[in-house]
Formats: sequence, C-alpha cells, structure tokens
Amino acid sequence: MSRTASYSKRRYERIPVNEGVCCIDKGSQNLGKLLDCSAEGMLIETQVSDPMNPNLEIVITMGKERLHVPAQVVRMYKKHGVRTKLGVKVMSNENKYIQFVLRSALRDVAE
Repeated sequence: MSRTASYSKRRYERIPVNEGVCCIDKGSQNLGKLLDCSAEGMLIETQVSDPMNPNLEIVITMGKERLHVPAQVVRMYKKHGVRTKLGVKVMSNENKYIQFVLRSALRDVAE
C-alpha cells in the first residue's frame, strides 16, 4: 500500500508537532516525542523494549499545565526488536486536547 493511499483513509489531517510527551503504561513511564497529532490520534517516537499494555495515558506538558490523554496503541513500528514509534488512537477527545491540536495547527501554518 502506498503512503498516499494510507493517508487518504484518515478522517482528520495529521498536524506536525515536536513536543515532549510521557507515555504511562501501568505505572511505568517512557519519555517520547510527539511527532504529529489529529483530533483522533497521535504518532509518538519513543524507545520501549518490553511488552506494553495497549491502553496508555499520554501526558503532554502545555506550559504549566499537563494534559492527560487516554489513548490506545493501534500501530507499533519496531527497529531491532525495540519499539521506536507508536501510533495511538485518542480515546477521549476532551476540549483541552482539541485546543492543543488546533494550537498546533495554527503554529504549523504560521511557520
């Protein structure tokens, strides 16, 4: 399947982001980088080698505020047996998360 075809299936355009995040899985925490996001999902670069629960909490720091986003892993990218990227589906589109996505889109347009 071509890369273009897979993107055409998305309901919302992915917005490039370069933000630090924390992925919380049953008490363990893994730092990562949010590469892109949309109203329904995110792509996160992280290094996770052990088995992972599909249900996560993604913590995005927005200034002094922390946004806790419940998510489910829907895709994993591996390199040498280590998960390097996670595609996650956002399980709850709260207003604060949607505001984060919109601010990211506006930042992307301004650049």
